[in-house]
Amino acid sequence: MKFLNSTNQSVCQNLWDPSSRTFSSDMLKITAVITMLMDHIGAGIISNFIYAGSSFSERTLSILIYTYQILRLLGRISFPIFCFLLVEGFLHTHSRLKYAGNLLIFAFLSELPFDYLFFGDFTLSSQNVFWTLLIGLLTLWCIESILNLKGNILLKNIALLVSITAGMTVSVLLHTDYSWMGILLISCLYLFKRNPALQCTFSCILFFLSLTLRHLSNFSSLKEAVLYTFDTEWTIILAFLMIFHCNGRRYIKGGKYFFYAFYPLHLILLAILLRLLLHLIS
Repeated sequence: MKFLNSTNQSVCQNLWDPSSRTFSSDMLKITAVITMLMDHIGAGIISNFIYAGSSFSERTLSILIYTYQILRLLGRISFPIFCFLLVEGFLHTHSRLKYAGNLLIFAFLSELPFDYLFFGDFTLSSQNVFWTLLIGLLTLWCIESILNLKGNILLKNIALLVSITAGMTVSVLLHTDYSWMGILLISCLYLFKRNPALQCTFSCILFFLSLTLRHLSNFSSLKEAVLYTFDTEWTIILAFLMIFHCNGRRYIKGGKYFFYAFYPLHLILLAILLRLLLHLIS
C-alpha cells in the first residue's frame, strides 16, 4: 500500500526546500502550532505537577522541572511566527473584515478553555492570544490607512505612533496574552515588511528588549533581567531565522479553519487531561 501519492510527496518536499534553504508559510504554521502545544503542555500541565511537588521524589521533581524548562523554551518559538503569519494574512486576505470576524469568534470560543487550563476557573485577569492577534490586525488596518494618506510626514508619523500606542493600550487594558509587546511586534513586522533582513533583525531586538522590560520588575538590575531573558527566551532567535527564510509560498490547500479550531480544541483536551492526571495523584 502506498501511503503517499505523488501529490502528497510533492507537498511534503515543498514544506521545506533544502536546496534553497527556505521555509514555506505552511511549514511556519505547522512549527508554530507544534511549539505552541509544547508550551501549553509545560505551562498548563507540567507546572501543576511541579506545584504538587510534595507528591513526588526529588529525582522525579527534577525531571519535571527540566521538562518544563525545555517545553517552555521551545514554546517561545511560536508567538513571533504567529505574529508574522498575521501580517502576511493581513496583506493577502481577500476580506479583512472576515479575517477580523474569524479572530473575534475564536477569541470568544477559546476564552473558557484558556482560563480553565491555566487558571482553573473563568477569570478576566488574562485573555487568550486571539485577542492579541485581533487587536494587532485592527492596529495594522489603522497603520495602513495612515500610510496611504497624503500630507505632512511629521503628522503621519505622529498618527502612526498614536495608533500603535492605542493598540498597545487596549491590549494592556484587556490583559491579553503578550499584552502590549505583541502589538508592538506585529506593528514592527508590518512596518519593515519590505526589507526581510531589517524586519527580522529589528523585530527580534525590539521583542527581546520588550521581554526584558517585562522581567525587569523581578530583578534588582538591568543586567540580571537581560541575562534571565536570554536564558529563558533565546529561542525567539530561531523563530526570526525561520521568518527570514520564509518564501511565502503555500502548498497545503484548505485546512484554514483547522488551525483556528486547533487552539480552543487543544486547550479543552489539555484541561481535561490535567484534571484526570491530578485526580489520579490526589
